Amino acid sequence: GVHGAAVRLVAECVIRHPAVAARAGRAKKGAGAVRLAPAVLHKLVRITRLSREDLAEVKGLQGAASVLILEELLQGNPVHAGLTRVLGVERIEQTNYAAEVSAAAGHWTCAEKVMQDLGNETEKVDFVRFALRQEKHKVVIRLITEFGILHRDDAQALLAQARRA
Repeated sequence: GVHGAAVRLVAECVIRHPAVAARAGRAKKGAGAVRLAPAVLHKLVRITRLSREDLAEVKGLQGAASVLILEELLQGNPVHAGLTRVLGVERIEQTNYAAEVSAAAGHWTCAEKVMQDLGNETEKVDFVRFALRQEKHKVVIRLITEFGILHRDDAQALLAQARRA
């Protein structure tokens, strides 16, 4: 029915996305692939009311989704955190680097969300360090609390630096 068609459409859009195909070395970039921006994909997922469980069964979707999210961030494009969750992405390669590129492109909120959802504790501290280098002192203070890393000595030191600035 309609539900099955929605699952197939989302899966096709992610798995056959030009960025995913290029990373996998498949086909010429974008050859015959449906290219939906992550924001549009997220709207599609919301409209069709798909859940993480609906998409969990799709073979290869999680890997393709993590590649898509990484590629989008590296191009400086924002990715909705809800899409990351519904596609079941728990890790992406180079989380830190991707978040920093996204932030440098002006997508701080997106970068913070990605780091919040996908970064491990060390990556979160590194991202806070990056924010400090960018002289985003208020961001540093907020992130240390939001990321739940206040118990770490290195985070304490970064917090002190941000407060002095």
